[in-house]
Amino acid sequence: MDLGEAVKNRDAWTYGVNFGAMSGGVIGAEFDFWYTPDFFGTSGVVNKSGVMTIMGSVIAGIPVGGPSGAGIRPYGVFGVGLVRRSLEFKEIFDDISSNDFGYNAGGGIMGFFNQTVGIRGEYRYFWSFTSSDEKDFNFSRASLGIVLRF
Repeated sequence: MDLGEAVKNRDAWTYGVNFGAMSGGVIGAEFDFWYTPDFFGTSGVVNKSGVMTIMGSVIAGIPVGGPSGAGIRPYGVFGVGLVRRSLEFKEIFDDISSNDFGYNAGGGIMGFFNQTVGIRGEYRYFWSFTSSDEKDFNFSRASLGIVLRF
């Protein structure tokens, strides 16, 4: 596999957490931290790689069924923060690491089984405002997780 094929890797798992709060169940803010090891895959050239995002976001959703108890909440999200990339090569090339200012936009749905526990599925797209190597860098992420409401 050459580097071009490694960049097309779609098998990388992403690990992360979001913390947030919503005022009146409609508008809120959240902190998003995610890391994807082997983002660019591994090949004969790439030894280790990863992408990390740390973003603050605004979230807006409509609580169908009310802001408490069982129900669903479709939402949209927009945020800004850090996109960190790293590539460690096995041989000839110098390692690459960059910290870029970026933003994300997406949407999803939360479904609550009761007052406290639910599930959340979403899709977000990430862009960097400027890239340290002057190339556009963007990617998307689909996620599924557990939501705890207090």
